[in-house]
Amino acid sequence: MTTTTRPNPATDGHKVGARACVDDFFSDLSAAANGGMKVRERYAVLGRVLRLAVDQRLEGVKVCFAGLYPKIQYLVRECRIRENSKDRTLVQAINDTRNRLRHIETTGDAELEAAFAGDLKAVCKFVSVVYGGAPVPKELERHYERETFRTYRRRLKDAEPRRAADRHSCQARWPCLQGRA
Repeated sequence: MTTTTRPNPATDGHKVGARACVDDFFSDLSAAANGGMKVRERYAVLGRVLRLAVDQRLEGVKVCFAGLYPKIQYLVRECRIRENSKDRTLVQAINDTRNRLRHIETTGDAELEAAFAGDLKAVCKFVSVVYGGAPVPKELERHYERETFRTYRRRLKDAEPRRAADRHSCQARWPCLQGRA
């Protein structure tokens, strides 16, 4: 009886194993960040690395996912990124990157160029966390944007303390609402 093994599309003939794949992902990202590529070519590499990293990490999972968003959300829950990550904005940053990749045809080159450093940082940190805390190479870290000035829309649960304070100040000003909580 002979067995055949199909080649793993995520490795593209490179080294085998999770650690080797992480090194390949980071080397591809480094080539995109350092090379003289156009911004759309850099985003093509960024998107390919993100999809391959997510697909490779989910290899063997028997759940069917409809797209990249549910795959990322599954990995966020499985790896407990919200609880364990030092960077609290990683989940929202990786979803911003995924959304930008999804709408790349309608996004201008200037906007892509301005967002590339943040998206590179999001993908590098996400790959690092999902693959067990693999260290991001220093050559990639120097391409990160130094500070993030993104403003995220407020979520309902973030606004809860403010709503309670507004309600109490409203009750203080309007005596007819004194008995309501």
